[in-house]
Amino acid sequence: MRSVEKENKTLYKLDFGEWIDQQVIALKNKDVTALDWVNLQEEIESLGASDKRAINSLTRQLLIHLLLYAYWTVNRDFYLSGWKIEINNFRNDLSDFLDSRNYYQHFENNLDKNYNKALKQVNLKAENANLSLNLPLKYPFTIEQILDDDWYPPLLNIDSKL
Repeated sequence: MRSVEKENKTLYKLDFGEWIDQQVIALKNKDVTALDWVNLQEEIESLGASDKRAINSLTRQLLIHLLLYAYWTVNRDFYLSGWKIEINNFRNDLSDFLDSRNYYQHFENNLDKNYNKALKQVNLKAENANLSLNLPLKYPFTIEQILDDDWYPPLLNIDSKL
C-alpha cells in the first residue's frame, strides 16, 4: 500500500473532519494522487442515499399532515393551525431537495410507496383515538397540490359520518 493511501485510510478513521479538508484541497488542486478514492466513493454514495432517505421521510410527513388536515374531524379547531404549520415546514424542507431533477424524479417514483406508509400511520393514529377514517387508498392530491405552498386540502365536512 502506498504511503498516501495509508495516510488517507488512517486519517479517515481518526479525524474525519481533517480527512474532508484534505480531500477538498486535493480536489481543488486536481491532485488525483492525494485523493482517497475508496472512501470518497463511499461518502458520495452515502450522501445520495442519505438525501433520498430524507426526501422519503419529508414526503411521508407531508402526506400524513395533508391527510390529517383534510380528514381528521375530532378537535379539528385545536389541531388545524398546527397541521398547517407542519405542512408548510415539510414543503419548505422538501423543496430544498427537489431543485435537483434526479431528486424530483426520486420523489415522484416513490410517491405511491410513501403515501401507503403515510396512510398506515394516519390509520394507526385514528385507531389509537378510536376513530374510523375513510381514507383513500390512492393519494387524493396531485403532485402540484402536494408541493404548492398556497394549497391546502378541502376539509371533510364535520357532519359527515365517519
